[in-house]
Amino acid sequence: MLSRPFRIAARLLLVPLCAAALGQGVREAAGGTTVAKAAEPAADGAHASARVQTDEPADSNPLTGTYRELESKDEEIGRKVLAETAHLERDEREKFAREFHRVLSAEPLFAIEQYETTVTINYPTGRRVPFEADGKVRRFRVKGAGLLELRASLEGRRLVVDFAWPEGDRLRLTYEKSADGRRLTFTRSAASRAVPLPVTVSSQYEVVSPKATRTFAGLLPR
Repeated sequence: MLSRPFRIAARLLLVPLCAAALGQGVREAAGGTTVAKAAEPAADGAHASARVQTDEPADSNPLTGTYRELESKDEEIGRKVLAETAHLERDEREKFAREFHRVLSAEPLFAIEQYETTVTINYPTGRRVPFEADGKVRRFRVKGAGLLELRASLEGRRLVVDFAWPEGDRLRLTYEKSADGRRLTFTRSAASRAVPLPVTVSSQYEVVSPKATRTFAGLLPR
């Protein structure tokens, strides 16, 4: 089964509480472990993720844009999780399926603001989740979930965010823009001690705007 800390922290990453947990950073953890902030302040004292996007060439910040999912992957998640849990009793299997579904589900609409290595994901609920994609490992003490280890890295049009817990649970989020700039592939991959081989699901998103919206005006269903 997924550990309780994994389930709690995964929910924090996919619901509004995530912005508070990652965007503001947390205090130094007990035992002398240093807990880093989600993003370092810019040289001018302003938070880098709050900087206004400039008219730089698109390729300088290629992930910037607003994206809408082309097709829900809920059924695929269900099939893959059930296949990985075929050896479990019915009750355990259903519980496992619900937990993995929460972890692997994707938002149907989001925007990405990129400023060099600072990447912020905006959601229609108003939450904004920043990552400093410099390849460094950062550790967070998340309430109710223990110590979370995070590493974000950028390579061209690809952002990879890795989460790890001491219990052996792992979650990887990958955002990759197509070469023609018209599509974004969002891949989620989760594994635990009970399921060491990752369960992976990818969603295709269309670019609805080359700019990153924060209001999502006119994009939400009525």
